[in-house]
Amino acid sequence: MTRILLVDASRLSRRLGSMLLDWMGVELMEASTGEAALPLIRAEKPELVIMDPALPDMDGLEICRQIKKDPATQQVKIILLSACRDEQKIREAIAAGCDEYLTKPLHDETLVLRAKSWLHNEEIRQFPRIKLSLQISFEDFKGIFFEYARNISQVGVFIEMRQPVAEGTRLRLLFSLPPPYDHPVQAFAQVIHSIPEGLGRAGGVGARFLYLDDESKQILESMTQDHDSAQEAASVFSQVSYQQDEPLFSENSAELAQQAILHDELSNLQTSFDHLLSSHVHRCLREVIWENICQANSREAVIHLAMDAMEQLWGALSCHVWRKDETSQDLVSIGSRNNIRPDQELRVPLTGPLAQSLDENMVLIPAQIWQPAPSSPVFFAIIPYREETNELGLLSIQESCRHQDAFRAQDLALMTFLGHHLGPALSRFK
Repeated sequence: MTRILLVDASRLSRRLGSMLLDWMGVELMEASTGEAALPLIRAEKPELVIMDPALPDMDGLEICRQIKKDPATQQVKIILLSACRDEQKIREAIAAGCDEYLTKPLHDETLVLRAKSWLHNEEIRQFPRIKLSLQISFEDFKGIFFEYARNISQVGVFIEMRQPVAEGTRLRLLFSLPPPYDHPVQAFAQVIHSIPEGLGRAGGVGARFLYLDDESKQILESMTQDHDSAQEAASVFSQVSYQQDEPLFSENSAELAQQAILHDELSNLQTSFDHLLSSHVHRCLREVIWENICQANSREAVIHLAMDAMEQLWGALSCHVWRKDETSQDLVSIGSRNNIRPDQELRVPLTGPLAQSLDENMVLIPAQIWQPAPSSPVFFAIIPYREETNELGLLSIQESCRHQDAFRAQDLALMTFLGHHLGPALSRFK
């Protein structure tokens, strides 16, 4: 049976990964430390390792290097899953040998689809591609060169080269998508096909993206799915012409009609699958919160769970759990993560969006980051909770690796779910 190893210090994150991937019919293994993960990889040789490099005892990049240098394990595919978006850190992860770098938080089907792609060895040519002609600069960690990209998909690109670089070469790519997108793209990729120049044929390389930022992924997916937009963009930007690859049909009218019916049926099946997968992801997110709340055995464990959820599900870099002080009407911090003043009791006045969130019992994402007082923390997202004794409080995200406008309706619904169940959970340990 195919095996996947999940390596993450966060129990919530490991459990969520197990729930998301369990439907694939694979054997799932877990490890919370590098010391546990390394011997497991060497003994079991799982087909895929999904690892957060920020482990408590070892650097995940060092684990990656050791696995890729060992002939007995170098074929194991490694996806690094990290909240870090720093270019230098991503470059170091690529140099360490990871097969793909994904960024937390994963709030959609990305992890499932990428795991499926690696396990089934899906070629980048299986994905819808757009033919284009745009200049692309690439760095192979030895020098910077300029060539032309000839087609692109959401998972890879074909770059025309007179002297193609070797398969396995890792590249840093820079290019801009044409109007109406006008979007600069910076990506890391690995050459998986190298085609020499031949008679009447240009040489080049097919490269699979190892890292691509979320916005670029969404734009490329939109471009490959929307044929009309692609054609419109091609007419607007004369220096970049591109078109959607079309299926090849027989000229026989009966065969043409039959193929059109099959094409529609496959499209409908894919749409149904996408909806089911999206529902599965949303159910898993709620279930992992509920399961961890039920298993908490102390008030401190419940508070820790709340902060872990904010960190793992919404990319919180700094977060707090607050309780309303009925005497002073201030909010008092009863738990924090990455607090810049850990030794001081934190109090903030209950005003503005904070008061509104409690009064209306509603999650709020302020239009602008809110700071109730000059010396107080800022508030990025506010999640109210109510204990069974009618004591009130808030969860707050002070800093996140996501932009405020990146939060979607499903994020707000999940935050509401967390706040709704947190209050009764805290009440159990009065």
